[in-house]
Amino acid sequence: MNATRPTSGTETDGKVPDSCGPFDEDAVRKCYELYYCPEWGVLETRFIPAGGGAPLIGFFDNPEDFVRCCREHDGSSQLYMGVRPRDPGLLSRSRNSVRFLPKGVHAGQQGDVGVVATAVIDIDPTRPKDTASTQEQLALAREVAERIQNDFVEMGWPAPIRAMSGNGVHVIFAFTPVHITDQAHRDAVEGQLKAFEAGIRTKYTVEGIKIDTISDLPRIIKVVGTLSTKGDNTPERPWRRSYFIDEPVRIENPLFWDFVATLPAADEKKKAKATAGNGTNKTDIVIGDAISPKVQKAIQSKNRKAHWEGRCKTALGADGTPVDTSRSGYDYTVVIDLLHAGITNPSELATALFHRPNGAGKEKGANYVCRTVEAAIAAFKSEDDEDHGGSHCSVEPVHATMTSSNPKLFELVFSEGVLEISADELSNQHKFETAYLNAIGAMPIIKITKRTPWAAYVNSWLTGALIKELPPEASTAFRLKEMIYKIVMNLAEGHDVGDLDAGAYLLLDGRRAFKPAAVVKAIQNMSGAPRVSSHDVCNVLEKLGCKAENPYFGKKRVRVHIVPEQWPGEVSGVERPCGDPCQLSFTFFMEPAEQETARA
Repeated sequence: MNATRPTSGTETDGKVPDSCGPFDEDAVRKCYELYYCPEWGVLETRFIPAGGGAPLIGFFDNPEDFVRCCREHDGSSQLYMGVRPRDPGLLSRSRNSVRFLPKGVHAGQQGDVGVVATAVIDIDPTRPKDTASTQEQLALAREVAERIQNDFVEMGWPAPIRAMSGNGVHVIFAFTPVHITDQAHRDAVEGQLKAFEAGIRTKYTVEGIKIDTISDLPRIIKVVGTLSTKGDNTPERPWRRSYFIDEPVRIENPLFWDFVATLPAADEKKKAKATAGNGTNKTDIVIGDAISPKVQKAIQSKNRKAHWEGRCKTALGADGTPVDTSRSGYDYTVVIDLLHAGITNPSELATALFHRPNGAGKEKGANYVCRTVEAAIAAFKSEDDEDHGGSHCSVEPVHATMTSSNPKLFELVFSEGVLEISADELSNQHKFETAYLNAIGAMPIIKITKRTPWAAYVNSWLTGALIKELPPEASTAFRLKEMIYKIVMNLAEGHDVGDLDAGAYLLLDGRRAFKPAAVVKAIQNMSGAPRVSSHDVCNVLEKLGCKAENPYFGKKRVRVHIVPEQWPGEVSGVERPCGDPCQLSFTFFMEPAEQETARA
């Protein structure tokens, strides 16, 4: 069956879309798909009338209704949407439509955000309020966005997606979704996003450019594909239709949260200034010629030794968020480590800090050393008062091993016995305690405090863990790619659009077009297959090169995925033509002994 593709709201071959062209339905739909997944919640919109006044609020779980509402209000209002999905319960306030909310009924707030999967850096030229940008100002914003994108690509990250917002540029980072567990977790995640944004702002702000603060969880941003109508529409400062500079394919970055965990809290410097001088007095501190035997003994602990040497940092700062991994960041962590070890004499701590190898003490001088010790002591004392006695754990492994697979498996050797545990069990204190009780026959005593949360215990146990290499097929990611490839290649050919819902494929320009739901259903019917969501399948399909499109089949537009002209070779190590599913091997379905026999 023949099909036609709609035009895309992205730059192609360097050509910029018409700045004030017609409503870009394709870009609006892609914007919806980029930020929203049914499993995460509902999408919130706020349409602010061009002449001012109360906004129209809506909550959506249907992309067609979202596109319809955006088309109806395009040009007469500034159209914004939430960066993060909202609680599905809000859908009843304005289901797949927009309206003025009654008095006392609020739009989405921080507590309504249950999943965090996207961060946006908003690069905006500095200009008079309620005016559009000039072309020169927009070009400068774009240069900054390109620098940010290139720098993160060089770090090995998937390229963040850039979008021209009408007067500036958005840089959009997609990452592994975090599901919020409680308010404390919600605040911590928001704090990490603020730290990420603050780091970007510090590094990339230039004259004429500001990076707006939009890291709060309920933040809204421009709907890409709609018209920006700030100020008067003049030749120098024209209205513009927003568009994607890059193709908005969502590739989730698994490294994002590990990276932000190394950043200092956005307000860490202010807190350090507020506490410095409260713990002791610089005039009372004397830096000696050598570290004390007590310190020498304390730093022999595996975790403390790693921090002392400036590596494997996993300790958390005084407010429960990770501190930075610079030399000064390690200096602060070393003092906290020594305080935990019972070393509280300021001179003894300052001497250790001054003589720490690779530290910043000798370079920055005695004043720096004293300030660092003061801040650490003050924070330690403050949290000791809050925690009423500090943290406690009755178990600590003497040896740890983890596999290279995804998901990982862990072997923790305690003096009482050996515990084999999954990543899911180890990441949850209650599940760990249950597994420990089943394996060893005793209940561990673990006290969680703000300063020492469960993650701090786990990270300290895994510092220096041995890595057991497993073949690629031991990983869920590999398994899913093999499985999905085989399922797609074994779909039956259909004859009309209704066959897509029955799990068949239709030919589109000579290539197979199919619905991901057919793949999800096939996996669910396979014995021993992993539990996956439609979002998981769509992510794998994109990594395999199966692009999501909205072609017309006759008069009906249908959301499908299209197989690539050539499958990637990452599954088997060789490039494989589309019609060769027989080369697949599924040794990961077998028991270990069977796998060895199959490989032999």
